[in-house]
Amino acid sequence: MMEEYRSALEWWAVYLLKSPLLTLIVYGITIASAYLLLRYNSAARKVVLQTEVSARFQAVDGLRGYLAVGVFASHITVTWVYHTQGKWTFPDSNFYTLLGETCVTLFFMITAFLFWTKLLDSYADARSIKLQNFILSRIWRIYPLYFVVLGVLTILSFALQDWRSHESLVTTLIQCLRWITFSMADINTLPKTGMLIAFVAWSLRYEWLFYGAYFFALVVFAKIKSDVVALITGASVMVLFVFFDPG
Repeated sequence: MMEEYRSALEWWAVYLLKSPLLTLIVYGITIASAYLLLRYNSAARKVVLQTEVSARFQAVDGLRGYLAVGVFASHITVTWVYHTQGKWTFPDSNFYTLLGETCVTLFFMITAFLFWTKLLDSYADARSIKLQNFILSRIWRIYPLYFVVLGVLTILSFALQDWRSHESLVTTLIQCLRWITFSMADINTLPKTGMLIAFVAWSLRYEWLFYGAYFFALVVFAKIKSDVVALITGASVMVLFVFFDPG
């Protein structure tokens, strides 16, 4: 009886991994939860009302919510593959592969749109652009939580190896410094240390590449103020990225 139950459960799990049904269930639960929060939780309603009167792009905020749920649904399938096959990869499903990659790509596109709009409204010309303020705001946004994560990873790399140090303190510090640049090196010789956070720091490396390319493009646009030049500059930067990092 137990074997039949387990076989049926596994069949349904595999079916969900290869069909959009799991995504529909996740979106259904999310939408229902949001509805209940807005209907019965005054704090949630207050947050939404504050957002409605702000200068934010409400439609874009809504799209980001749907994209986040899509990434979550995609990661459910990836986690199942990891626990059953030991590999952190998408299942044999074009739908979930496309779902995860498309949602992340659209997140980057939304970031570009919001930054471009905000900074063009804020800076009248290139002389008013303060590079130090821009960089400091990005560091403050990313690194405080990232340092906490790095500290937890370092502790876990020792805890998972019976608190034994397999390399010198200097080597461990160098590896932590590599993590600050998002290279995700193995700490204390723990194989695939980055797997402890599913290697999610990869997106932060691209985010910093985006900041650098974006600021350069903004300076060019602010000086020349030509849509054509802005388009050519952006296309040129994209070609350079593809050339130096085809992956």
